[in-house]
Amino acid sequence: MNIFVEAINGNQKFLCSFVYAYYKEFCRKALWNDLIKHSLVVKDAPWALLGEFNVILKPSERSFGSSSISTGMEDFRSYISNIKFSVLVMSGLKFTWNKIPKSLNGLLKKLDRVMCNMSLLDKFPSLNANFLPFVNSDNTPYVLNIPSVSGPKPKLFKFANFLSSKVEFLSTVRSVWDEKILGYAMFSLASKLKLLKKHFRKLKYSQGDLAENAKALKKKKRALLSIEDDKAPGPDGFSFKFFMFAWSIVGAEFSQAIFDFFSNVKILKEVNATVIALVPNS
Repeated sequence: MNIFVEAINGNQKFLCSFVYAYYKEFCRKALWNDLIKHSLVVKDAPWALLGEFNVILKPSERSFGSSSISTGMEDFRSYISNIKFSVLVMSGLKFTWNKIPKSLNGLLKKLDRVMCNMSLLDKFPSLNANFLPFVNSDNTPYVLNIPSVSGPKPKLFKFANFLSSKVEFLSTVRSVWDEKILGYAMFSLASKLKLLKKHFRKLKYSQGDLAENAKALKKKKRALLSIEDDKAPGPDGFSFKFFMFAWSIVGAEFSQAIFDFFSNVKILKEVNATVIALVPNS
C-alpha cells in the first residue's frame, strides 16, 4: 500500500509504502521487482518503506538456527542495494517476530523493519524506529518517530587535533567503525562520523584546560606549518588530521564512499555542505 503523508500545517510531506511480504522465497521476488519499479516513479522524493518483509538480512537476526546466508537473504540485500535504501536507527526490541506467541521458547526473528531513501533522511536527520513489546500478535508493534527540532541548535562540532595523540584515540574510532550500519557506503560513513562526535566531545571535556592550551599552542605553530591540518572539510567538523591519523581504520570506507559517488552521482546533504562565515566590512 502506497500513501502520501502530509503534516497538518502542510510544511512537511513524504511518501510511505507499507508491505507484507510472502513467506515463500520465490513469491517475494515479485514484490522486490514491483518496489524497484516503484522507486523509478518516486525518483528523489522522500520515501519511507516499512512492514513485515518475512526475511532476515543476516544470521544474527534470529535467536537460533543456521549461521549460513540463504539465497532469500542475498536477494533481500541485493534489493536494498538496488534502490539505495538505508535501514533506520532503531530502539526497543531486536527481534520483531515470535514463532510461538507469548512463549519464551519460540524462535525469534527480525522480520519487520523500517527503511527510507536518502531524500527522507535529508529532510528528517533524526528519523528513527521504535519497536515496542509484544502484545497479542506474533509480531511486535512499532512506531516511526519524526522528532521535531526545538530549542537552540548545539554548537558546531570541530575535532580537536590534540585528541589524535591520546591513547584512547584509535580505540575510540575502532569501536565505532566496527559497528555494522546497513546501507550504502556514504550513508555508513556519515553515520559513523556522527556517532564519533559524541565520544570525542566527551574525551575533549575530560581533558579540561588541555583543550585551551592546545589551541594556544596551535596558534604559535601555525606560521611554521605548510599544511593546515586544522582545517575541517565541512560542517561535520572533522579535520584533515583526524582522517590522517585514523586512516588505517576509516580509509577503506571513506574511499568506497567516494567511489559510490562517482558511480551513483548521489551525495548526502550533510556531506555536500559547507559553513560560510560573513565578516562585516569595518
